[in-house]
Amino acid sequence: IANTIKHCLEGLPKNYRNDYKKFVLFVEDVNITTRALEVVLNKTKYEVEDTVTELKNKSLLVCAYNNNLQCYVCGIHDLLLAHLKKQLTEQEIVEMHRSLLKNYLKVANNSYANLPNDNYIYTYIGHHLLEARMLDEFPMVYFDLNFIGAKIKTAGLADLIGDFKRYRKYITKNCDPELTKRLEAFESFVQKYGQDLYGYPHTDIIQCGLQQPTDSEVYQAALKVALKSCDTNLYLQTQCVGQPIYVTYTLDLNEDVCAACFAHVTECILVGTSSGEIQLWDHSYKSILKSFQGHMKKIIQIQVAETFKKFLSVSEDGLVKVWSSTAS
Repeated sequence: IANTIKHCLEGLPKNYRNDYKKFVLFVEDVNITTRALEVVLNKTKYEVEDTVTELKNKSLLVCAYNNNLQCYVCGIHDLLLAHLKKQLTEQEIVEMHRSLLKNYLKVANNSYANLPNDNYIYTYIGHHLLEARMLDEFPMVYFDLNFIGAKIKTAGLADLIGDFKRYRKYITKNCDPELTKRLEAFESFVQKYGQDLYGYPHTDIIQCGLQQPTDSEVYQAALKVALKSCDTNLYLQTQCVGQPIYVTYTLDLNEDVCAACFAHVTECILVGTSSGEIQLWDHSYKSILKSFQGHMKKIIQIQVAETFKKFLSVSEDGLVKVWSSTAS
């Protein structure tokens, strides 16, 4: 197999052979978009497509068009990847990772928060920093609120939390107490606001940060960004020093909400929908605890009894129903 691979590579023109070596940068079983290859190879869209076509014809890549992403997606077999790694020294691979990051920062105007959404780099930025041995960059990158917001919106909350765990040693510089405390604050913050940042594209992470206690690590980081960008961005100061923090919660429902009220405990909310269903939500965990079904049309009103053990509902179907809020 090794001889066959070697023969295929030797048959490539030199420029394609040099481009193919750069695939050593990718991890196994990763989908590589041509948009990512434009940055990695430092080529135009059409030059990348020519390169990919040539490598595909030589059976060195698999490639298919992705309608959702509106671009080609490529993959390299594990055996081919292993062969490429054997052809390069450790230091050569390190320099290639540094070159990749340099190319991305050039596209992003030297800011990790402005990296392109190419369905690749936000997911694997930590991998490339580690392979490039640029360990001092980890705290700067992962404590940048704008980068965190961009990563959540493009790669998802779970991916960010995974990076916090995976690269904790480097983000905290070997568990430095001050940096560890800061990371814990950031983890708590993204757990609270991450779903809103991912689900609502226009949610601003800096504004969310300004809603934290004024002595918190996240608030201080958000305030620095807000002050630097106040000439071009508007942020609202929703609190004053010494005043209590009012935390808001968002529940994502698939139906129109027609009525709502607190249930037997303040952590639980009864929500009446347009279909006639009544849902009992725990807003702390953003999950449905129970569902009450019996109305045929939308709920008009929900009223909880003073004992909190029962509630009544009024619907456009002309019925008033009494429910037990504690029954299973």
